[in-house]
Amino acid sequence: MGSRCNLNDMDANGAKDHSSVQPSLSWREFQFQHKAQVSKHPAYPRILQMGLLDDTAFHLDVGCSTGTDLRKLAGDGWSAERLIGVDLEQAWIDLGYKQYRDRATCDIKFVAGDICHDDLLQPIGQLARDGSNILDKTASDDLVHSNVRCISVFSFFHLFDEAGQLELARRLGSLLSNKPGSTIYGAHRGRATAGRAEKTRIGDIYCHSPSSWTSLWQERVFPESSGISVQVDVDFRDGPEDKDIDRVMVWSVTIA
Repeated sequence: MGSRCNLNDMDANGAKDHSSVQPSLSWREFQFQHKAQVSKHPAYPRILQMGLLDDTAFHLDVGCSTGTDLRKLAGDGWSAERLIGVDLEQAWIDLGYKQYRDRATCDIKFVAGDICHDDLLQPIGQLARDGSNILDKTASDDLVHSNVRCISVFSFFHLFDEAGQLELARRLGSLLSNKPGSTIYGAHRGRATAGRAEKTRIGDIYCHSPSSWTSLWQERVFPESSGISVQVDVDFRDGPEDKDIDRVMVWSVTIA
């Protein structure tokens, strides 16, 4: 019998415990942040189809928090054994198990660590190649040919400055399989003209525009010299009610 990841069976008491993880996050914000975002993304039908048709494909969620998006993917048919979630705080991962009451039955692989640190990249690549326990294997350096076909990154890039966003993009690009159709996708704050947005709720942040975001991936992450061509799709959408949010960029980067 396969694993059971309970997307709908949320423990209200567990959800209330979010304040012990991040006290500054209001209950309303918590509910917004932890609704499944992945299924609303325009690339989702294609992402889901890939998981259903390719039994070697792995999906990595960066900044997975409580794992809601990964549980949605599992509920829609993607094998939980081929889903990997990374979050800086183990407390968010534990809260997800408590919310959904599935610690004993959920086979999604959750890893606590900093995606920006080199010591986390290699184990993820190894995990996606052979499905082994991340703590029991020594990874090789061959990350480009891993089986990570999809990487989701929601509400994460805008937490970094301009240089940090480039470094993060390059790190994720190094984890993605170079097979055609492999995709990095997500959503975060953006602006019509790239630049700093000052005095937002989370401080001063750097926001890319659709044009600068496309250039970042096509010219700096996967330049012509890499031999890899990518298609970048960016859609501008209205953000939440906060006046400090200009627009939300909903985007995908796909290996051609």
